[in-house]
Amino acid sequence: MFNQILQTHSFEPILLEKAKGSWVWDVDGKKYLDCISGTWCTNLGHNHPRIIQAMKNQMEKLIHRSMWFLTPVTIEAAEKVLKFVPKKYDAITFLQSGSEVVEYAISFAQNVTKRRKILSLKDSYLGAFGLAKQSSYHSVN
Repeated sequence: MFNQILQTHSFEPILLEKAKGSWVWDVDGKKYLDCISGTWCTNLGHNHPRIIQAMKNQMEKLIHRSMWFLTPVTIEAAEKVLKFVPKKYDAITFLQSGSEVVEYAISFAQNVTKRRKILSLKDSYLGAFGLAKQSSYHSVN
């Protein structure tokens, strides 16, 4: 069905065409409940008008800021997040993915503790590469 796509993992035999809220439809019009949420990136649902408008507004100004620059939206988001964490924490960082967060956390912990070994779960998604996979670290089954 997908011969022109290099298969790095198995695909479901479904060709999705559109989505709204928690539902997706294939090219034949069959409706499915999206229980995957775009693998963590559409947990607020598909095509919500307020989210689309917020994205459009931001994209008209700046699509990507990279890690070297800040924007007013970044500062505002940080201030809002900090309202939900204990007062002893006064700064946060925004990263791109869970994988990046794990790498950052390991590096941060190693710098703070001066220890090098970590414990990771064998064959876990976030232990599959980078610092969590390096052979000098312990791994548990």
